[in-house]
Amino acid sequence: MALPKNRHPIELETDPFDLLNETAGTLREKLEGGTLTSVQLAQACLDRIDEYDSWTKAVLAPAPRENVYAIAKELDAERTAGNVRSALHGIPILIKDNICTDPRLGMDTTAGAAALVGSKPQGNAPVVQQFIDAGAIVIGKANLSELSWFRSASAPAGWSTVGRQTQSPYVVGGFLLGWDSGCGHTNPGGSSSGPAVGVAAGFAPLSIGTETVGSLILPANRADLYTMKPTVGSVSVEGIVPISKFCDSAGPMAKCVSDMAAALDIMLSETSGAKGRPAGGYRTRATGKWEGLRIGSLNPDDWDFSEETRKKFEGVEEDMKESTLKAYATVKGVADSFHENIDLIDPEKFSPDGKSILGQIFDATFRHELNGYLSTLASSKVLTLEELIRYNEDHIGEYRDKYTDGEDPPPEEYTKQEFLDSAQKKKLPKSEIDGLVKLMRRLGRDEGVDKAFEKYDINIILGPAESPITTVAAAAGMFHFFLTPFLYPTLQPRVSFSEANQDDEDPSTELRLPYHLPTSRTALLAGQASTAWTSSCCGSQPGRAADTAGERVGEDFP
Repeated sequence: MALPKNRHPIELETDPFDLLNETAGTLREKLEGGTLTSVQLAQACLDRIDEYDSWTKAVLAPAPRENVYAIAKELDAERTAGNVRSALHGIPILIKDNICTDPRLGMDTTAGAAALVGSKPQGNAPVVQQFIDAGAIVIGKANLSELSWFRSASAPAGWSTVGRQTQSPYVVGGFLLGWDSGCGHTNPGGSSSGPAVGVAAGFAPLSIGTETVGSLILPANRADLYTMKPTVGSVSVEGIVPISKFCDSAGPMAKCVSDMAAALDIMLSETSGAKGRPAGGYRTRATGKWEGLRIGSLNPDDWDFSEETRKKFEGVEEDMKESTLKAYATVKGVADSFHENIDLIDPEKFSPDGKSILGQIFDATFRHELNGYLSTLASSKVLTLEELIRYNEDHIGEYRDKYTDGEDPPPEEYTKQEFLDSAQKKKLPKSEIDGLVKLMRRLGRDEGVDKAFEKYDINIILGPAESPITTVAAAAGMFHFFLTPFLYPTLQPRVSFSEANQDDEDPSTELRLPYHLPTSRTALLAGQASTAWTSSCCGSQPGRAADTAGERVGEDFP
């Protein structure tokens, strides 16, 4: 099927600080040079949100301006006095709205769920506090797939009851409801939709999202960003609305590797207890060198999303494959060794008898985990999963009735909550949960990633970002990294775009395609290096990433 010629482009104009293209690093240079203040920068970001977010719906709740300006003014004074806390001192960031922020910052933490509007966390999640202590400025809470897409498969990625449908700045006319699949090419991807779109649209140079299975990788792919899911257990998930502690992690989204490294220096600091942190921090390893990397690539014909997950369109699929192969060729020229079309565990093994192992684990643990999170809140309309389900049933039409701004209300099927219903009913003894987790780890690590590493003597597995590689990573509990191999010192641009559906009749606009598809994206599964991320772009530090993954099998479950 061909993509239709779409309607109106989103014209994202250049700001005084060129927020569309500025990185945290380039903004830091302006702050250091005295040509920009954090107050000016924060104001520009908030102005841009006000200007364009009525379309993108990436920011569920901007921070109150008076709070932001007061914080920015204090950080400017600290800089003037020579007290710079970190590389992100005075830099605005967005936080996914399933990550708790202190109510005194003036924003709710809802995970996109109406039942959690007005709930009061007791403080910032540790990962948020790390960034605040480092001098970053939280300028908003970002939209997401409701409850990290653990409410219903009937609603598309990027949609939440509270925030509505997140739209990609690369998709002219927006997500084609009723025409495209829920995670198809016109969709921004999820569940960290808002953090990705917010950075891509220039609302902030950096954001923090979360991932259970693919929730950082997919939206970053669609938004032309770098991201990384750190190894499970290396970043605190306290104060994050959960799905499962066995697979949940938080990670940054950015426009360049250096910004990623700056964020990781904060998230995986010396005081955080993260293993394998390179001496001098991650930024010292952001050299763009590939020495020591031994890479195995996955065949893009075999590693792809199904038609059910991502509706196929003529031309676009071919462009994606071509760009993936070009990326492979680029990496092959700089890596120490390169093995093509390696064997990696068949993703179908994670669903024996048609039952997803990960899905069973999430079903069996979500009720306990969500109830645990709700019990930490200072106040909330609901205190258990059962109460949340009942609230949704009792208020099913409330948010639909609020669509009075000319936007059509979502289909009634968006109000389904089969994932929540299933999790409420699912009760497994601890021994069965233990068995499922051990099976998941064995398949993901012993028979999956580690087996491939040993067989081919490699330390990086490179594959299409939009593929079951995220399932393998989730099962293994190890971190994976998403990059554009074209962004290195002598190679531009950062992405390639699909022109399969270019409107030949009107090629004049800057965003002339109904869908500018970033196609040069690949994902890394890494096993060496304090976390394979450092070896992938910044040199190598020995040590299996999998060794740092949480092994709390069945802990705390009845």
